Amino acid sequence: MSAVQILRDDPSSPDFKPLEEALRAWEIRRSDPKESHRLAMDLIDHALEFDDPLVTGWAYLTCGAHELAANEFDTAQESLGSAIKLFARTGEKRGESLATILRARVESNRGEFHSALEMYKSVIEREAHGLQTLERFEAFNAIAGCFWGLDNVELCLL
Repeated sequence: MSAVQILRDDPSSPDFKPLEEALRAWEIRRSDPKESHRLAMDLIDHALEFDDPLVTGWAYLTCGAHELAANEFDTAQESLGSAIKLFARTGEKRGESLATILRARVESNRGEFHSALEMYKSVIEREAHGLQTLERFEAFNAIAGCFWGLDNVELCLL
């Protein structure tokens, strides 16, 4: 039974764990993208019912990742912007860093390499606030991609 279904049946149930659902949606975004997107959309649809900005931030982050993968840049920009605001409000630095990285990827895909580069650098300069190794690698790789897009091969190879 999903967290949203538990919420509908009994909002005081100890089995209702929306934050766990939101984090699970993020973690399975690559292994089971359809389920990940469905979970995140359900959490956003019911965000007002459980009123938890951290849960909603992770849901927006996950939806933004799926929208970016589908080349829906305007929608992804909006979702990721909401995630960044919610994470900043709650003090969730890792989520904010992940949302900024994806937001920079939106800019990069639009050919806005300078602004994307600044976003990536801001995350790295903040010491990536608990990003996992693969997530840090993706950020550094994206920085190289920005330099490539700016036709600066020397910095790209660094």
